[in-house]
Amino acid sequence: MTKTIIVGGGIAGLTLARILGEQGRDVTVLEKEDVVGGLARSFKYGDFIFDLGPHRFHTDRPAISDFIGDVLGDEAETIARKSGVWMFNRNFSWPLHPSVMFGLPPSVLFRVGLDLITTVYQRREIINFEDYIMNMYGRTLYEVFFKDYTEKFLGLSPSETHVDWARTGIDRAIIDKRLKMNSLMDLVINTLFKPKKETLFIYPKYGIGVFSQMLADMITGQGNTVVTGTAVDKLKIKDDGDKKRIKAVKAGKTWYEADEVVWTAPLPLLMDLLGEKHDPMCYLALLVFNIELSTPANTPFQWCYFGDKYISFNRVTNPELFSRTVVPPGKGSICVEITCRIGDETWNNPEMFYDPVVSDLVGTGVIDRPSQITGAHLEKVPNTYPVYSLDYRDTVKTSEDLLSNKYSHVFPAGRTGLFWYNNMDQSIEQAMELAGHIIADDKN
Repeated sequence: MTKTIIVGGGIAGLTLARILGEQGRDVTVLEKEDVVGGLARSFKYGDFIFDLGPHRFHTDRPAISDFIGDVLGDEAETIARKSGVWMFNRNFSWPLHPSVMFGLPPSVLFRVGLDLITTVYQRREIINFEDYIMNMYGRTLYEVFFKDYTEKFLGLSPSETHVDWARTGIDRAIIDKRLKMNSLMDLVINTLFKPKKETLFIYPKYGIGVFSQMLADMITGQGNTVVTGTAVDKLKIKDDGDKKRIKAVKAGKTWYEADEVVWTAPLPLLMDLLGEKHDPMCYLALLVFNIELSTPANTPFQWCYFGDKYISFNRVTNPELFSRTVVPPGKGSICVEITCRIGDETWNNPEMFYDPVVSDLVGTGVIDRPSQITGAHLEKVPNTYPVYSLDYRDTVKTSEDLLSNKYSHVFPAGRTGLFWYNNMDQSIEQAMELAGHIIADDKN
């Protein structure tokens, strides 16, 4: 029986393991954290459940929707989206719609009107994030909505950020593929003259981590193995004709024999363990403050973006607006995110942010007063977002080409394994496609 080792127990790795297990394959999933889920896991403290930032499923592909429904069964709830952005010292709904546009200061609306004229005639060569947004929405909306948040989030100037980050970000913000949002005129037409369409999502009523745990239970129910709390730190390589092959994977004190390896952990780690030189690939890390409250938070949004550089955090999530079951009755909670890089001052000294975070939560009206906080839990999460610098495509392609040309039966997959800023449904889809490729390759 073919032995498949899957490194990483996130959405992609677990989806692939289940599909391969259905084909009677011997599959072992190795996850370094104590729980499965990867970047889509949940934290539980007593009766409070926090996801690692806002997670919910949305797809227009029946096969993926069916897969999600098959896993969750009665645990699935349908919720409407309600997201926002904080600017000009007040909350605005996001994506844009008429109440947002008319709520902007008159001077900003006037400048948007001028941009509506000038963007038709003034086009820039699209090289980076800044060019893409300026061409689509004009200078004013770029400066108001996109510039500061992108710099604050990535720690990178929009002029040094690849255009793919803009394209991906727009897709993630809009989501509803029925809407055309390719220009400032499209934006005006959709926000002013078309009725707002409600976007619905699927959410597990006890937190997003339930999805991953149910997948893991299905995998073990097939007779296969999911190992948590153990990181892969060594590989055994053997010659395989004109290529090399991973013969075994060491996690903790155990060696796991492998006929093929699927790698959903960070791509640079795979290159390092193989002893291959590669150009640097940078992932953002997250500081997450999961905060318990004596009463519900004031924010009306499931999640809200904070682009102001003088505010300490990037995004705040209100878990109870996903499901009331993740918060004790009468209580509240919020998840506060700050991006950083492993080894920088923020990562090394995260406690210094607690007081500024509390002050800014009060200052922006998310909570009423510091005494509303009854508990706070700090989580440090590495490798959360790939950083799309201008040369990232060439860097990733060089590593992927080396793997495909020099090694057989090793497959990068998922968000971190492919250095890919994606959604959970895209990880499921990619895992399905990879499973089909692996199964077909075996038959040949």
